[in-house]
Amino acid sequence: MINSVHRGHRLFVLAVVLLVVPVGCSQQPTIVRQPLAPAPFLTLARQLAIINSRAVALATLRASGSITLTYRGPKGHRHQFQANGTLLVDQTPALRDPEHETSPDMLLIGTYLGQNAFELGMNRAHYWMVNHQSKQAWVGWSSRAGRDGELSGNMPIEPQRVLQMLAITGLYQTARQRVAMTAASRGSLNRIYVIRLGKNGHTWIRRMLFFNRRRGEITAVILFDRAGRSVAAAGLSYYRPVATRGQRPGANAPRLPFQVDIWYPAARAHLTLKLTHASLTLRVLPRFAFATPQFSGLKVVRVNPAGGVR
Repeated sequence: MINSVHRGHRLFVLAVVLLVVPVGCSQQPTIVRQPLAPAPFLTLARQLAIINSRAVALATLRASGSITLTYRGPKGHRHQFQANGTLLVDQTPALRDPEHETSPDMLLIGTYLGQNAFELGMNRAHYWMVNHQSKQAWVGWSSRAGRDGELSGNMPIEPQRVLQMLAITGLYQTARQRVAMTAASRGSLNRIYVIRLGKNGHTWIRRMLFFNRRRGEITAVILFDRAGRSVAAAGLSYYRPVATRGQRPGANAPRLPFQVDIWYPAARAHLTLKLTHASLTLRVLPRFAFATPQFSGLKVVRVNPAGGVR
């Protein structure tokens, strides 16, 4: 199964591996360093406890900085944005679900000269992408089918994938999902496999996360479709502690990657977030922050959860 995941996508996966494995230059002088102490060993249960406790600590999140977004539209036209960005996340609905099937709410807005340039959003009813410059919008209906790892592919960048690439949500063993882990015998990387259990006995690797045990950080994520093809990848770096607005982070404050690079080969899309500020305070009520837009004055493409367009 794992071999089929990587076959035909070596260059794409290699780009992610280069993000997490330092590469030296043969022309540089050799520097003798003291060997590092072995990275601490983690059982799968302990690994999941670390990730899930961090998700609880990051239940609500507001972050701001700069966004660079490029993608190809359905007709091949190239779209590019360089804007100020605001990211809002509310995981409270997901954390309250004992079956761990409810998605968090998310909104990512890019603004330029005080005007909204684009937005990506999702709530328990809909998910959407809006290009305000071209007056184009895509909207789909959230459902368990839509969250089952097989997204529509008709939206240039789907909000669900952005949230999965941020790697701030919890990982749970459920009736429909299993989590496995391998640890490098040399080095400090754990590879965490999120395995989806589909109908008729079909299973597939939904995500693979690279966890650096020495730093306690997820440094890269790869997302796969049902056929085992890699469809998105992310590199996460420059982790910093985050606290409630107006407070200084304590010793046990959750840490957030302040730089996120996400690639979507199918849409030739690249999203870069460079955060400058982040807090655990939303500063706006969730029912207003994550409300589905009206889409008035926009050309709307309606995306079915099963993958069709209408």
